[in-house]
Amino acid sequence: MSYTIEYQAACFILPSGWRGLARTKFVIATERGCNNLTERTRGGQERRVREWGIAMLGSPDDVMRQVVGVASYCEGGGLRLAGRSAKPEAYIGRMRRLLSRPREDAQQHLSLHATVKVDHPLVARGKAFGLPTQFQTTWGADEAVLSPPCQVDGEPDWGLFLRAIEPFLQDGSVAPCRLGAVRGLQAS
Repeated sequence: MSYTIEYQAACFILPSGWRGLARTKFVIATERGCNNLTERTRGGQERRVREWGIAMLGSPDDVMRQVVGVASYCEGGGLRLAGRSAKPEAYIGRMRRLLSRPREDAQQHLSLHATVKVDHPLVARGKAFGLPTQFQTTWGADEAVLSPPCQVDGEPDWGLFLRAIEPFLQDGSVAPCRLGAVRGLQAS
């Protein structure tokens, strides 16, 4: 049976007022991989593939709603923590603890951009919000990549970007893992 392994997680706070944010938001990033995908290290050892990505994004309530959805995969063995079975309650507790002590270095580790199909309603909404959009083809699928516009100081306006994507994050048509990239965190 194939399952996802979550090796480690980090929580970042995006405080209100920072980069145009009207309200405080949280981002939970996880280092994950599939149990049946491996790679070779430089030393020739085989290890499971893993990478950091955005797993949850929003207000504390939004994040906890997403956490509960992900935790349901623990029940059937579809999600394991560090390769071991976990109960949904344990996963939820782990994420609550992360939310209670977030990191404040988001700008060093996160970049936001939404990747959706070209016919997704976010493309039209993004245009109305003035989000820069690029088009690409990935594995034969035409996609749009929407980025935060720049503020007067040249920094990305994450507040405007998050306001544009919020309805689609709420209805589940855009998954948090399609909303950006994580860089510079220690690999396990």
